[in-house]
Amino acid sequence: MKKVCLFVAVLVATAGVRAGIIDSSFTNLDFDESTQSYFAGGFDNATYDVPGWQTLVTTDSGIQTDEAWWGNYDNYSAFLAADNSCYNISAYTIQSGDEFAVSVYAKSWSLAAQGWGSDADATMTVTLFYGGDTANVIGSFDSGVMVNGNDSVDYALYQATIPATVASEGQTLGVLVSSAGFFTNFDEVSINVIPEPATFGLLGVAGLGLVFARRRFRS
Repeated sequence: MKKVCLFVAVLVATAGVRAGIIDSSFTNLDFDESTQSYFAGGFDNATYDVPGWQTLVTTDSGIQTDEAWWGNYDNYSAFLAADNSCYNISAYTIQSGDEFAVSVYAKSWSLAAQGWGSDADATMTVTLFYGGDTANVIGSFDSGVMVNGNDSVDYALYQATIPATVASEGQTLGVLVSSAGFFTNFDEVSINVIPEPATFGLLGVAGLGLVFARRRFRS
């Protein structure tokens, strides 16, 4: 009986590691560990603090708290000017067979709503990479043209499944967010491993074994 229980516990723990460790291995995916409200020098500007995030190109990008005129999603949210990008590298080591469920809430600014001019189309691309180098692409997805709006309700959920590549196995996982066309607002980035069907099968078998062991113990 104790052996079966131990077996089940190990399988559950293993499934949890493969399914839930990714988000927690990044720093500040939701930007809420940040301390300043705005900057044009980049997420890694020495004057400001946005833990976990760095920039490749930044001309007018940053984060803002809930009072931002363009409307935040939750607490701190990020924004990127056209052709700007930022990235975050985790401590997670990519394993063979990993499939990543990636999601983010995003929208675009609306200058027209402020009376400051006309709106332009904005798109966002989310890319997974490996080995600490954004050029080592695992896969990516594009948001398409996003909603122009200045309210938290204007955010849409964008998500995709990206499988690990052979070249990425054994390397650290990173995520890159890029903007094109106009300003992109985004928040609540999430990246997690999709549990393998075989894991669920093993848990089912272990559960049946536990039931059988209990019956033998009682008889």
